[in-house]
Amino acid sequence: MISIFFSILLSANLFNYRIKIDKVNINAIQLSDTIKIKNSTDSIYNARIELKQKLVDDLKDDKSILTPQEYTNNIVNYYNSILLILSVMLAAFSVLSFVYIKSQTNDWVQEKLESDEFKENVSEILVGKAENRFRETLSDLQAKINTMENEIAELNERCESNNLDEEIE
Repeated sequence: MISIFFSILLSANLFNYRIKIDKVNINAIQLSDTIKIKNSTDSIYNARIELKQKLVDDLKDDKSILTPQEYTNNIVNYYNSILLILSVMLAAFSVLSFVYIKSQTNDWVQEKLESDEFKENVSEILVGKAENRFRETLSDLQAKINTMENEIAELNERCESNNLDEEIE
């Protein structure tokens, strides 16, 4: 995925500005033509300045040269577009990773829930807890039965002693 992304990024050629260094050669014919038009003491100097200004204007019209602000804006826009693409890729990879991990986890949990080992462990735990509860209940019942038997025995003894006492009288 990453190699595909970089190949698309490089083929898109988002930043198509190249540094081009042009050496300005003002030849003698151009100078002589300009000097003939203007007759002044600084005519050669002025002619050179005019030719250079004309060349700069032509280059600006061709978009061959940029102002510092234009150049800075183009570079900032280029890096902003790269950051946007990278952040979209990060979000896409995050979503894909989340979905993949969630599906793998669900499959793993389902597999563990349906395994015989898990069922045996759960049944052992449930049977163990049920046995403990039944043992507690049985021991409570036995204690109550013993208490009741003792009370019945005491009542029988009282009744017998009362019956003997009545017969004696």
